[in-house]
Amino acid sequence: MTPLLGDRLRAVRKDRGYTQAQVADAAGVSQFTLSHYENGTRQPPCDVLVSISDFLDVSVDFLLGRSDERHYSHLPGRQVPLDVGKRLTIVREARHLSIEQCATLVKVSSDRWRQWEAEERPPTWPQILQIADTFQISLDWLLNRPQMLFPTSEPATISEAEWKRTQVTIAVMEALWRQRISSKEWEATERRVTASATDRLE
Repeated sequence: MTPLLGDRLRAVRKDRGYTQAQVADAAGVSQFTLSHYENGTRQPPCDVLVSISDFLDVSVDFLLGRSDERHYSHLPGRQVPLDVGKRLTIVREARHLSIEQCATLVKVSSDRWRQWEAEERPPTWPQILQIADTFQISLDWLLNRPQMLFPTSEPATISEAEWKRTQVTIAVMEALWRQRISSKEWEATERRVTASATDRLE
């Protein structure tokens, strides 16, 4: 857990006028444990983080520093709740990736990803964070909270490390796709993607 979570948790709690005891009670943990969260010496489990976010009325993405937008981006007409497994399927299909490709990108076996989608075995909290970062999706949406799939606030710039990671991800995805389709099909796909990107820029 990064110190940012603890700093933002403390700041929001104070802005809302709550004591550590009140937030701890709402989250079902001790005040001592919440103090550790704010000091950055412990990492809250997924369900506790969601409870804290609900009580403070802020997004998980904001607390974790993945977005500067405090509140949910509410969707018109509340969506039917979905479990994480079903949401992973939606993410995979939205990105037009196979199970094998998704598994490779988050460094797990294909069988493990299948277990996640089938809801036979839930991903761990670090794995959920990795999934959200890898596919650039909202943690709040992934955790079944009222949030858009893709975060609405995007940073204007990215660090050199983030850019290198993106390049590696693109290279891996390209290699995987080249194994699945012919060079002619790849070139046709590349032309369509380039044309689409150009249209959006114009």
